[in-house]
Amino acid sequence: MSNRRWRFVLGGVGLGLVLVQFLSLAVGWQIDGHSVLAAPPAAGPIHDTWRRTDGPVADGAASRTWMWGPQAITGVLQESYAESPGGVRAVQYFNKSRMEITVPGAEPSSPWYVTNGLLVVELVSGRMQLGHAAYEQFDPSDVNVAGDTNGETGPTYATLALARDRPPLADNALVLDRIHRGGVISTDTGLASYGVHVAFRVTVEGIDHQIAAPFWAFMNAEGIIDDGGELVTAPLFMDPFYATGFPIIEPYWTTVPVRGQPVNVLVQCFERRCLTYTPTNNPGWEVEAGNVGQHYLLWREQHEPGSETPIAGITSTPETGATDMPGGGVPVTSTMQNTTPIATSTTRPDCDPSYPDFCIPPSPPDLDCGDIGQGGFRVLPPDPHGFDNDGNGTACEGNPATATRGGNTPATATSAAHATATSTATPTRTSTPTKTATPTRTSTPTKTATPTRTPTPTPTATATFTPTATMTPTPDPSGDAASCLNATEEAFLELLNEYRVDQGLNPVVASAKLTVAAYRHSLDMGERDYLHTLTREPLPDGQSGPTHLDRISDAGYTGWTFATENIAGGNVYRSAQALFDAWRSSSTYHPNMIDPDITQVGIGLAHVVGGNYDYLWTVEFSNGNDGPPGC
Repeated sequence: MSNRRWRFVLGGVGLGLVLVQFLSLAVGWQIDGHSVLAAPPAAGPIHDTWRRTDGPVADGAASRTWMWGPQAITGVLQESYAESPGGVRAVQYFNKSRMEITVPGAEPSSPWYVTNGLLVVELVSGRMQLGHAAYEQFDPSDVNVAGDTNGETGPTYATLALARDRPPLADNALVLDRIHRGGVISTDTGLASYGVHVAFRVTVEGIDHQIAAPFWAFMNAEGIIDDGGELVTAPLFMDPFYATGFPIIEPYWTTVPVRGQPVNVLVQCFERRCLTYTPTNNPGWEVEAGNVGQHYLLWREQHEPGSETPIAGITSTPETGATDMPGGGVPVTSTMQNTTPIATSTTRPDCDPSYPDFCIPPSPPDLDCGDIGQGGFRVLPPDPHGFDNDGNGTACEGNPATATRGGNTPATATSAAHATATSTATPTRTSTPTKTATPTRTSTPTKTATPTRTPTPTPTATATFTPTATMTPTPDPSGDAASCLNATEEAFLELLNEYRVDQGLNPVVASAKLTVAAYRHSLDMGERDYLHTLTREPLPDGQSGPTHLDRISDAGYTGWTFATENIAGGNVYRSAQALFDAWRSSSTYHPNMIDPDITQVGIGLAHVVGGNYDYLWTVEFSNGNDGPPGC
């Protein structure tokens, strides 16, 4: 794991991991009448992320929607985020989204080093996220999702909140529903002339929605991308949900004004992006990404807590939207107009140089380890707060960053990165049901897959497939090969333990029975093409219930008082490092990884060819007394 650190120098004082000052000088623009910056994507990983999909569009090598925008609309800003070093993280806004670097010490080459936030979820719910589990509640955004900014017919983000819990359409159904500004949904059979069907159903924890065929085809599309400076034809996205996240509403038609003219537009919003489909647009531009980054920036500026870095240059003069599509057409995005140059700079309060890894204010007031909630960082003399009790140069060694398991009920959440974490206090189960089916990694499953998602009309996703498990571990003398860790699983265990030790936590050991339970679930998800912490009905032979608690008990795991689970699925997770980086950066999965009470883990990776996920992971975390795999 990389030990890379960033240091910015201010007045001769090094502030490790703290983004101290950014100065952006750029040409100003008008977007929908709002004065914002037009700045280049920040050099390094942010620019590389932008360049992959939008570089070819900017250069004229590809004709399709911008996924970020022709330029950034701010310089690099600091925004409060509790778990980032110094309580702030670097972000840069684009028309279509926001790029974030939450863990600057992570490996920059990881696909999850730069993330784009769940901005649509925040706009729809009104919950501004200020940390993994820190939120501040405001009103949902009343900005139009699509069309001219002064339009009065289409939905706002607040409107979408009224539609989140509507059930999914039937598989392969025509999309005939309209959503109106007030949240009323009506059926218009005349929309059948567009011939738009739903193509793919997503069923994960807390989400059950169909995806319209034009959007699903786009999410799986190939095109010209920039791969390290070389233009190649490849999938636009590492997996279909990488840029968008999961859908939070069904697809709906709406009529919105575009440059004052009413246009029928299909809208569907996902956790990270909103997509629109305008049949009358020029070829290649029928599907577009909405201006979520621009909308979020304006909403955040209206509600931003006083401790936040100000967002400079925002005014509010409504203006009719036009197009950001080269060559014209009738999309639902906006044109930019030159205004005067704008400069912005941000600074942090004074930081005590005794603590180079975090921005901790000097005394007074006097702080102790309980006030900062983290440990294991460096201390230099004179240590005015007294964090280094034993004088070894390391602060608050008994105070790692930890997360609390809640209650006796499962607390579950989902992520656009295809992963789900579950935290549950253990029941009083002591019996171990008899196992009647023990999958091994050397066999090829013979079940016919029953996917929970409607097949797409494109070749990139199919209704049925013959799964083939390709991971082959060393056989366990006990006879259950699923209890053995393969090289990739071993690599994840090594990364996990290295990270836990860095955090001042105990390393964990692999449990044979937890690993059996983990691999069984990964393989079952691959065989039947789903992604969920709950096992799909009908349950496999020998499984007593659908939860991870049932699965670990069925595997014979004993002596535990609690158990938690992370899962993930997708081609992007082919390596242990990719999975580790994604979970470490996630408010959902990270707490399970750094739980100070866990002593054992079970790691199961199944590579199932022919499904929608390819690589499926399950990791069980617990505190039982099982022995290691005898491999």
